[in-house]
Amino acid sequence: MKPISPCIKFQAISSPVISAYFTYIYTFLRCMIGCMETIIELHDVWKVYGRGKTAVSALQGVSATIEEGEFISITGPSGSGKSTMMSIVGALDLPTRGKVFLRGKDISKMDESDLAALRGKRIGFVFQQFNLIPTLTALENVMLPMEFQDDNGAKKKAKEALEKVGLKDRMGHKPAELSGGQHQRVAIARAIAHNPDMILADEPTGNLDTKTGNDVMGIFGTLHNEGKTIVLVTHDMGLASRANRSIRLVDGKIDGGNL
Repeated sequence: MKPISPCIKFQAISSPVISAYFTYIYTFLRCMIGCMETIIELHDVWKVYGRGKTAVSALQGVSATIEEGEFISITGPSGSGKSTMMSIVGALDLPTRGKVFLRGKDISKMDESDLAALRGKRIGFVFQQFNLIPTLTALENVMLPMEFQDDNGAKKKAKEALEKVGLKDRMGHKPAELSGGQHQRVAIARAIAHNPDMILADEPTGNLDTKTGNDVMGIFGTLHNEGKTIVLVTHDMGLASRANRSIRLVDGKIDGGNL
């Protein structure tokens, strides 16, 4: 019997498997050569509240970039500008001067309706205060932002997100029937359900005990390992150390220069 050639053996492998394999290798090599796409760019960003003698500069000439797939922490003492920077990165606020680019698009001059649409599609938020509506179930809380965006697949996506954070059996429960840790899991599910480009978490473990906080950080770690871009605002250096890169703010400026 004639031996089977290596080419014939190779062709006998399922073509979808081959395709998936080479897609993985291609993606891996692209990342290795540093071709990650920049998600957010801040160019000489200032945020000033008030005018004249009462003016307060919360951010002073901040320049930074956030690349796709990064896990970044923003740290600093109280009043350093952490939350202000997150608000600008998340298109919740606009700079007094300077420019902010989201995937190359200048959002610095957008009006509120355009910013709201942008946030609804591109960014997921997780806050220290869970911001759940008490009269809605976990499933309904996760669905609500997507329904505002007229997403016809809201229910399916919400279910998938709740399963991802371990709340498959709690979808029909209202906030009063859930623990603090479960509240934050619902909030994370709400943030990831619409598959955003970036997840912004502002002190997400601040209202949780240590064990529950570690569980929540474990979810963020899993999301990052799956390729999500995570930006964590925290004063806790233990939590900040879980990120791949840290931006430290002091008096509205990046400590050590811009990044």
